Amino acid sequence: MTGRPLFRLSLAGLALLGLTACLGEEEPAHLGYVEAEWTYVSAPAAGRITEMPAKEGESVETGALLFRLDSTAEEAALAEAEARV
Repeated sequence: MTGRPLFRLSLAGLALLGLTACLGEEEPAHLGYVEAEWTYVSAPAAGRITEMPAKEGESVETGALLFRLDSTAEEAALAEAEARV
């Protein structure tokens, strides 16, 4: 019968350890779902992006500049067409 108090003490220690694990400061859980309206943006032609003032996930106004493509090839084609005229 000498092992009985030791058993009760270890059981109480385990119970205390289990209770302290429940005391963590977690953020409250929220149930439900989120709705979003996705907008996919692309350029009408392939190219290298030289400027991107709008960052991913930002809100932007209608008509705001999202990105700028390298226009070297288009400028060369325009100069060639003007030279032919």
